[in-house]
Amino acid sequence: MRNNKSLVVLLCFLFIATFWYLEKTKQIPRYGLVLYEMGLSCGDECGMDKQLEYFQKAVKYYNSGASDTRYDDKLSDAHYRSALIYEKMGNHARAVESFIKATELNQENVLAYYKLGVYYFQEEAYEYALRCFHRAYKDRINYPYDTHYYLAQIYDRKKEYKLAIRYYLTIASLDHSYASEVFPRVVVLYRSLDREDALIAYVRRLRVLNESYLADQMDQILKADKTSGSLGENTGN
Repeated sequence: MRNNKSLVVLLCFLFIATFWYLEKTKQIPRYGLVLYEMGLSCGDECGMDKQLEYFQKAVKYYNSGASDTRYDDKLSDAHYRSALIYEKMGNHARAVESFIKATELNQENVLAYYKLGVYYFQEEAYEYALRCFHRAYKDRINYPYDTHYYLAQIYDRKKEYKLAIRYYLTIASLDHSYASEVFPRVVVLYRSLDREDALIAYVRRLRVLNESYLADQMDQILKADKTSGSLGENTGN
């Protein structure tokens, strides 16, 4: 009889301990959220080391607690912001690792995909870079405009010139400061495809859309080319 009572007491104790543990682990992600908010409010005032500490503790608490997808986007951002700090510190390996974790937690983290794309591009890992830039571009509002420039560069290197032209023209339209750099290349690529007519049509379309700055830029490049023949037919980049 005494053994039965002891067993009941033990089972009750285990039940209470298990219940307490489960409730505690449910709270842990909330602690992570508090630390994440502290990192945000801290800003530059507390220095990179302290801010990184807040974000890393937020990640640690999240990983130690019960899985709760309600916090995924916040913790994804904690990884992303940690990565930016690692970048400033020159620790690019840790930055890439954190950018990857940010995308794993939140596949809509456009900026993390963009930053990963830039890293892969610099390493000439173009297929990985393409995947990241296209994931970033899925969000047609919040993606960085430079995404188009990198896509153009990659397709140019892959000799997929029609796609390269599309993205070169898009970045020039979105950010006119790119026009002087990308338009000469666009002329070379159009001519390599024997599409001089497309060049003329493009300039006319710019005039119709009142994009006189871009139209004038392209006209100047075409006139200079006719005079010097400097652009030629080379499709090397």
